Amino acid sequence: MDIYKVCLEMRLKRFYLLLHSYEILIVLWAAIIILGLSNIWKAVAIGFTQHIILDNITNPIRRMGYFLSYRASKNFDSKLLLKKY
Repeated sequence: MDIYKVCLEMRLKRFYLLLHSYEILIVLWAAIIILGLSNIWKAVAIGFTQHIILDNITNPIRRMGYFLSYRASKNFDSKLLLKKY
């Protein structure tokens, strides 16, 4: 099975992508601010922020789809999370 083709054709029944979430982004920035993490962590956070924003703009996911808690509340069901359904 070609995972790229499966994703492109939206044949996934469940849409997890656990690391693609605003909650993790918020926790990362909070840790940087509270713990005073080094510049390398700031660079990671900036890159991650840009990645999430661009994914949100270009991918066919519903507006709330990048909240892990929202995806979990919908049982990660692709039909409820993706725009093409």
